Amino acid sequence: MPIELRSQFELVEKYLVCSGIPWVRMEGEEADDVIATLVHVAEGDGADIAIVTNDKDFFQLVNEATKVVLPNDMDGEITAEAVLKKTGVRPGQIVDWLALTGDSSDNIDGVPGIGSKTAAKLLEAYGNSDSIFSALESVTPDRIRKSLADHRAVVIRNREMIRLRHNLECALNWQTAILSGELPERLIPFFEEMEFSSLADELGRKVDWQSKLDFGGLTATWKE
Repeated sequence: MPIELRSQFELVEKYLVCSGIPWVRMEGEEADDVIATLVHVAEGDGADIAIVTNDKDFFQLVNEATKVVLPNDMDGEITAEAVLKKTGVRPGQIVDWLALTGDSSDNIDGVPGIGSKTAAKLLEAYGNSDSIFSALESVTPDRIRKSLADHRAVVIRNREMIRLRHNLECALNWQTAILSGELPERLIPFFEEMEFSSLADELGRKVDWQSKLDFGGLTATWKE
């Protein structure tokens, strides 16, 4: 991990506390697995879940209860049908699909010669990667069959890397992870410390505006 990135973790956590945003970090565990664990527990409690991310790994968690929301399209949801439309495979096949194609965002190499469309066609025909390798002699064309044969270990390794774990002993209770609202008395000094002058000024004006309403016996909700 770059030193420049590691040094920012404490600042991010401080910002989240000042903003009243619940957060959790588990030593030695991937954030993806922590999220998958929280999703698994929440699903068991009958919750509706939205995971805000651009990471295709989370498509494997999509079902009737859990959707993915893209940060650049907050009004839309990635459902199981949308996963199939975007990738050519169902959520339950995403792990095998990424194991075959690789994932450049995670620096995971796939099987040479197999792109997203070829992987989708193979999984449509055979169901999963185990079945592909069990029936490898029937795979066409020859170059794809040979590439799969030569890189079987890569696919097996990739599956283990990509499959999200949902059985961690996570300390965060999702039902109590409620947005408490920003704390201006903490957030303004933090913005000033970070030299985010415009944000500090904007929040200060917001506090002044709210204070004047409260003084007049009025209540209001600030909306951007």
